Amino acid sequence: MATGKIQKYIPERKFGFIRGDDGSRQDIFFHHSQLLFFEEPQFGMRVCYELTADPTGRPRATNVRLGEG
Repeated sequence: MATGKIQKYIPERKFGFIRGDDGSRQDIFFHHSQLLFFEEPQFGMRVCYELTADPTGRPRATNVRLGEG
């Protein structure tokens, strides 16, 4: 399971981006339907997630949970 921090969340559009802890500078898309917690995501919030790909092959976070720290 990958870990990272919320970089941006747009509540009106119900999606956001995570910056992974793997050292990559690429932000990973997530949709609010993949959140496994009830808080609204905030900048800097630590999360754990499964990394998958969307139909075009771009990275996407699924099963996003609150992380430690």
